Amino acid sequence: MGYNIYPIEDCMPRGTQVIHGVEYVYEYDSKRIAEKNYNTHKRHYIGKMVDGVFVPNKNYQLQQALEQATSIFPGPVSSVLHTRNFYGAT
Repeated sequence: MGYNIYPIEDCMPRGTQVIHGVEYVYEYDSKRIAEKNYNTHKRHYIGKMVDGVFVPNKNYQLQQALEQATSIFPGPVSSVLHTRNFYGAT
């Protein structure tokens, strides 16, 4: 098995792994479990390389579409300005 790890502009470490002659691309996620005193890591496969071109899988495409949709509509914004006014003794 061959491993290539390289960073992408969004600072999420990504790498490739060759499985049965097919080069798959994955995102690497590691975290510390303080209660149990050990580290854990996972690989999330996001697609594969075909002739040097990245081909994303369905889950990765849906995740990218969801992130793009939520960035377009950030959520409700209050149009009324609320202030607290105190009159009299302070």
